[in-house]
Amino acid sequence: MTELIAGLLRFVSLAGLVLVTGPVVFDGWIVTDPGWRRELQGLSRRLVLAGGVVLLAAALCEGLWTAWQVTGPEPAGMARYFLLTRGGRGVLLRAAVGLLAALAAARCWPRDGQPPRLWLVVPLAGALAFAWNSHAGIQGPGAVGGDFVHIAASALWIGGLWRFGLIPWDRVPVATAAALVRRFSVLGALVVLSLAGTGVLAAYRNIYGAEALTRSPYGQALAVKLAIIAVLLCIAAVNRFILHPLLQRAQAGAAAAGLPVPGAPPRVVGTLRRWVRAEAVVGAGVLLAAAIMAVLPPADRPAAVEEPRAWRVEFAGEPVELAVQPGQRGAVTLVVRPLGRARPARGTVNLDMTGHPMGAYAVPLSSRDDGRLEGRAVLPMAGTWRLAWRLEDAAGVVHEYVTTFDAAGAPGNQRKGRLSLRAAFQSTPTAVQAVLGLAGMLEGAVLVVTGWRRLRPVAFGGGLVAFGVGVWLLGLVAWIDAYPTTFQPNPLPPAPEVLERGREIYALHCASCHGPAGRGDGPAAAGMVPPPADLTGVHVRQHTDGDLYWWITHGIEGTAMPAFGDRLTEEERWAVIHFVRRLANESGD
Repeated sequence: MTELIAGLLRFVSLAGLVLVTGPVVFDGWIVTDPGWRRELQGLSRRLVLAGGVVLLAAALCEGLWTAWQVTGPEPAGMARYFLLTRGGRGVLLRAAVGLLAALAAARCWPRDGQPPRLWLVVPLAGALAFAWNSHAGIQGPGAVGGDFVHIAASALWIGGLWRFGLIPWDRVPVATAAALVRRFSVLGALVVLSLAGTGVLAAYRNIYGAEALTRSPYGQALAVKLAIIAVLLCIAAVNRFILHPLLQRAQAGAAAAGLPVPGAPPRVVGTLRRWVRAEAVVGAGVLLAAAIMAVLPPADRPAAVEEPRAWRVEFAGEPVELAVQPGQRGAVTLVVRPLGRARPARGTVNLDMTGHPMGAYAVPLSSRDDGRLEGRAVLPMAGTWRLAWRLEDAAGVVHEYVTTFDAAGAPGNQRKGRLSLRAAFQSTPTAVQAVLGLAGMLEGAVLVVTGWRRLRPVAFGGGLVAFGVGVWLLGLVAWIDAYPTTFQPNPLPPAPEVLERGREIYALHCASCHGPAGRGDGPAAAGMVPPPADLTGVHVRQHTDGDLYWWITHGIEGTAMPAFGDRLTEEERWAVIHFVRRLANESGD
């Protein structure tokens, strides 16, 4: 319930940003007829004013609701939330953008003529505030930049659609309608490319694999959002590839007959109105799905159950064992094993987190020949999980049990991810894949623009596929893990005394596994799975000093690499990084 309320507040806040953005882009870029622009000014001004007020009010309500959940009704605690936390400051920034938009619309919106294009700075500032106050805010500047482009493109497209749907259709000439569809289609093509690229990169950051789309609340919300976007693109294709040619033929037919272009809208304009408004409504569904995703924890890595857990309960007077068996990559198997004569006929298990509401996550249990019931689940994050078992006997009598257990694993927000073209070009195979990905993106962009402008739906659809595949291929080799220290530079200079100190530390703590020359062939490396990293190869060169510092400090999960945070000082860790860099450079010479 808490996350539902937060998601609805975020949706209203996004709707306010879209209302602010729509008139700016539509009146400033889409409408070119001065007479028509004058007719639109009154409603456009009211929409921007309303959007600013909605953005201001929704942002403050969202902040107050979150502060209440975190600190309770204590005024001092709520004030500290707004002033001292990233989330609180982000809410205040969004509220400030809403206030600025409302004041500017009330006092500065042009009564006659085109709004200055600098007005676009206001909604872009709002998009940046949303990106800074999202999952990307703790994932590094690259993630914030990607989310900013994604949110800004969405606001331009959906905001323009909302404004397009509210024009006075009963007075739209055919020529004007055709021109509006043509110009808006150019914006739509650019937006689709932006959303495809930034959306794939966001998926790399926030989804650990395809199964998370069905087995985590965040993934399920993303799947719903993608389905709604698919509907949105289908409606946009109808407007561009079917209705726009009909408008052009109606205009050309009137000109060929020597008749004036009709001023009263023919039937095709009425059809266009219905499809544009349908597209605008579907766009609101995209905003709602995005708002729900913003308040759910990303499924960027599954949790891990390290040991089997079992509980013995009584079912119809007979003992039954409820068990959780660990699998790979956060997968678990839920088992109901009868220990007596009574056997459950069917059952389900509802999973949620005691300290973080995750929404409904129901796992059906299937019967096995030996009388067991089994179901498979994937845990998208670490923490304490609560299992509500619901078992039925053959007569339909329901028996309910509740168990809890802890799922271990690094919290998802420790892994931020970043795009590194340098990493992609460190070896020949990855460089070839990166070039293919970039070529696919370029070809896809050309096909999308060409197909959209020349009314070729096959070229447009093929371009979308090529662009998405290109981004995916590039991301496979250029998207690498990042950590809280990834972008932190080495504070020590590569002076001779620093390198000597690093050499001493390496010889004492590292050479036994990584070898004296850093090739992963030390005397203790035999039998290690996976083997120690070769510090002279691509591995070191494709990571920053901050990455190496994080691994030295915290170790690497799933390997024999231990944590040295309690054995080496910060200066010693940075010094040994300089020495490791020297090993890699000497090997590459």
